Amino acid sequence: MSRPLVTLFFCLLSWHIAHGQSSLGQQPTPELEKQHLIEVAEAHFHRLTTWETGDVLIRLRTTATGPMLSSDGESLTSGDSLINSVVERTSMMRIVFDFAAKRFHCISTSEQDLRFYNSNDQEVKLPGTPTHTFGEKIFLFDDEKSIRIATNSSGVFYTIPGMDPPESLLGQFGILQIRGVGISTWREGWDDNSLLKSFNGHFNLDVVEKVSHVGKDRYRTLSRVPVAKSNIQGYRFAVDWDVVNGVPVAYSHFAGFTDDIQKPQHSGNVEWIEMDSQMLPRRIRETSRELMRLRSGQGFVHDEEHELDFHWFSINKDLPPEIFDRDIVEQPGYAARMLSEHNFESKPATPK
Repeated sequence: MSRPLVTLFFCLLSWHIAHGQSSLGQQPTPELEKQHLIEVAEAHFHRLTTWETGDVLIRLRTTATGPMLSSDGESLTSGDSLINSVVERTSMMRIVFDFAAKRFHCISTSEQDLRFYNSNDQEVKLPGTPTHTFGEKIFLFDDEKSIRIATNSSGVFYTIPGMDPPESLLGQFGILQIRGVGISTWREGWDDNSLLKSFNGHFNLDVVEKVSHVGKDRYRTLSRVPVAKSNIQGYRFAVDWDVVNGVPVAYSHFAGFTDDIQKPQHSGNVEWIEMDSQMLPRRIRETSRELMRLRSGQGFVHDEEHELDFHWFSINKDLPPEIFDRDIVEQPGYAARMLSEHNFESKPATPK
């Protein structure tokens, strides 16, 4: 049994022993419950660090709507001056990673429709703002072959300057950080230190305020996380854990440190699958409130709904060498072949 699985086994064993005592009239103390949930989080982190190689296709569908900010940049437009925006966006992303060999290959497309409406529900045009956009990006990094290339907005390949490690570049190129699903934001780096920082920041005895039983084999941690050198005191973060499989299945992020803000800034649910002894995200449904800023400087406050679906081709298996072949990657039509939505019609692995 690998070290992360051993860690998870003994973590869950201690959890069930402690909670088995409650049936004998011995309730675990709040501090003991906190410690046990922190151990579940630590075991989950260690399992994530055993993702050595992988190949996954992700489809992200986003719908968003919300009013434009007024000229003062703080209040919302209303009445006759009201302008609402409606966004529909579909992104496809293929991510292939090999941490040991420092090889990463990512292909992504994003298609968006953006419309604006006045208070009479009549469509209006904002000068300089396209209503339909489509973008494609390709990123290839192979340390052994000294390949560091990406496409620009015109689809032309260029050499990525600098010596930044690829794990930190992925977030800069908009590649979703999927190892921290339910724990960290999508835009963080892929390196273990960034992942560890998210886990340590949300799951330690200083910030975990309480643990609640919210369903069969499900427990919720509520953390109050202080933010240093900021104009806010901090934020609240709640995570529901499936303590049998040792994974986060729901999460809520509250912009306020105290309980006065009741609606989360973003919240979601995660469905997992088991594949080759790994727990992998299969589906995420998330709602959030975001600020969209146009190139013209105009801003909109959006209520957004996100649907993420994952199709895993492999995890911790040998990757085909042609997937890192620069000549193949640069062929016309390559992105379309790698991002086929037909993969989501195939039968998935067993959901958890």
